Amino acid sequence: MRQPRHIILWRLPGDGIGDNLFITAVAREVHKHDPKIKITVVAKYEELFRNNPHISAFRRHVARVWRSRYRDMLRKVPLPFHYYYMDYQLHRGCQHIITQMCRVVLAPDYNPDISVEIFLEDRELEEIRPLLPPGPFVTIQSAGKTTFTSNKEWFPERFQAVVDAFPSIRFVQLGLPSDPPLARCLDLRGKLTLRQVAAVLKLARMNVCQVGGLMHLAAAAGIPSVVVYGGFEHPEMSGYPFNRSLVNQPTCSPCYPASTCPYDRKCMADISADQVVAAIRQLI
Repeated sequence: MRQPRHIILWRLPGDGIGDNLFITAVAREVHKHDPKIKITVVAKYEELFRNNPHISAFRRHVARVWRSRYRDMLRKVPLPFHYYYMDYQLHRGCQHIITQMCRVVLAPDYNPDISVEIFLEDRELEEIRPLLPPGPFVTIQSAGKTTFTSNKEWFPERFQAVVDAFPSIRFVQLGLPSDPPLARCLDLRGKLTLRQVAAVLKLARMNVCQVGGLMHLAAAAGIPSVVVYGGFEHPEMSGYPFNRSLVNQPTCSPCYPASTCPYDRKCMADISADQVVAAIRQLI
């Protein structure tokens, strides 16, 4: 790999937690080859990159010229630094997003480790412990981000059925205040920062959710998830090898980037609560 001494990895206006965390994988893989390269990240969530030893600086803005259609041409100019836009495409048979992003910076045949990272301090873990149940617990989210699409949404009543299937397990509900509440869960929806959510995940036994930001944050915290994928996308595109992913891919799948479903989300409807319960038992 022939690189300038300073590279800038940017992902704007992408506001997905996963999109931001994927950059941590790129930074790590770059430093595997040359730890002396200075890496600046331009993205939305500074707190996801805090304490990361592979990242020298963080910014929330990038020069307009680098956001233009000429950015690939500008990258060929012999400057002391290079901008790399962390782009990717999702389609049937595509490479994992992390692989695609790494190949933008490294080599077109590069194969990275499929993992993301967040670096928490011991202090952050100790500060969150008093809010949590004593003993082992499982985190769960009853919904996901729907501003882009509702095709990834499972069903709140089925998440509730999953909780009810484990009366001896303590559950902690994470997510947004607008997520449907689940009974018999410690409710932390909308009460924590991103780093606090990561700290809760770090201390959890496992995580249960649909594909989305919480899945990626759990992976960064180092715990496995049971993930309802349905058919919107496939785990080979965005998942992690240590997770249990429930996939149902009818002929219309994967349907990324469709924003609506003309088939009443059949891929999600055909995944039962019993299947999620069975996946949880496998991890336990």
